[in-house]
Amino acid sequence: MVTEGKMNPKLVIEDLPDVLHQRMDQLNMLRKSRHFCDVVLQVGNSEIHAHRAVLACASPYFFELFNSEDERKSAHEGKLLYKMNSGFERESVEQLVNYAYTGRLEVPEPMVKAVFIAAKRLKLESVAQASGEYLVNHLTPESCLAVRAINGIASNKELVARVDEYIQQLKDLVQVTQDALTLPRLQVTVVHRNQDEAAITGRALCSLVMDWVRKQMEEEEMLLDSMKEKVRKCFVIVYFSILETYLLQLHDI
Repeated sequence: MVTEGKMNPKLVIEDLPDVLHQRMDQLNMLRKSRHFCDVVLQVGNSEIHAHRAVLACASPYFFELFNSEDERKSAHEGKLLYKMNSGFERESVEQLVNYAYTGRLEVPEPMVKAVFIAAKRLKLESVAQASGEYLVNHLTPESCLAVRAINGIASNKELVARVDEYIQQLKDLVQVTQDALTLPRLQVTVVHRNQDEAAITGRALCSLVMDWVRKQMEEEEMLLDSMKEKVRKCFVIVYFSILETYLLQLHDI
């Protein structure tokens, strides 16, 4: 659109929204053909080529990553290569990178959970909010416990309250029990002094291990699948008959 200023004669050209969308689509085509890309995201054995400026504008996570001296950064064919940690899946990252260029996102139902988790990690709040709402709005007796266990859902008071309300309204708890049986299982060997055995309850141990799992997922960015691969050894010490709410360390056996 072309206009002329009245106060100070000058030519003003402003692209229409359709033109801007077209330009972003063209930029995305350049990405897919790997033209002018300056960054490579390595997710598992796959590589996703992109432009740092676009990703940094869309995601605070990428902005911080590209501005930091990170040990995961290296050179690759004249481009910066970042090795994404095991908390990301290629398909979900590809979806979100495409969203950064186009502003559009179409996610098949089986992928919504993975996209939600990746969006939370990449700090794409609008995508995380929309996909979290989708998961909660499409609860089933078979999926409700698994959805509630997702870290981003469990930490959202509004969403977790809606999931809890749904669970409480279930009349047939058999299906919920069946779903619970499919939840990840961690093997833990407890090591303690003989005199402390009576003070160590199942509930206290469960809380202890759950705190460790939460820390590994949030701070160490470890996936549950990798936690299940080995038996963990839990060292527990009791003082004054009160179980300490910390782990000295969970060791791999």
